[in-house]
Amino acid sequence: MFQHSKIQDAGYRPGRIGILAAALFAVALGLVGCGGTDRAPIATQVTVAEYPLQPGDRVGVSVFGQDDLKTEATIPPDGRLEIPLIGPIEAGGKTVAELRDDLTVRLNDGYLVDPQVTIEVLKYRPISVLGEVTRPGRFEFEPGMSVQDVVALAGGFSRRAEDDEVVLTRRFAGSEPIERTALPTTALFPGDVIRVKRRWF
Repeated sequence: MFQHSKIQDAGYRPGRIGILAAALFAVALGLVGCGGTDRAPIATQVTVAEYPLQPGDRVGVSVFGQDDLKTEATIPPDGRLEIPLIGPIEAGGKTVAELRDDLTVRLNDGYLVDPQVTIEVLKYRPISVLGEVTRPGRFEFEPGMSVQDVVALAGGFSRRAEDDEVVLTRRFAGSEPIERTALPTTALFPGDVIRVKRRWF
């Protein structure tokens, strides 16, 4: 019944980026408050393009005509990427577009003339599936993935699964986890945790 659609320093403080990320998660989940499981379904309007990059995401950075600036790296726990020529730059909590714009401004400030920066997410944080599925575990995220897609990757529901809805937990660095009831068609974000509950009758 389910279907398929591909930070700061070591002492992290949420600050402005953390607050904005938390607000975005709240919008993404249609949330009024944090904590607990709400039966209202999670909204799906927020897209991966609006996803704030998180530690564990791997990105590729390139600048047209500047092969020596090409970088591939996984965002570390402190959220800062080391970029040739300009040094560390905040990546955690920014969308791909925001990181590109920030890097363009930094390179344009005395380093290059009109730099053409491209940023690509090479690998997102995996999604975890727990509970009443055939093969619980972690699965690679692909843009457009829904709850039903990752349940299929986990081998489908067990015979005792409550298969009409699941519990989805979503968290950004520096924010409290948000837990909501999700439907089969709910769109997923990197790092989401899906828990399939047991049916007791």
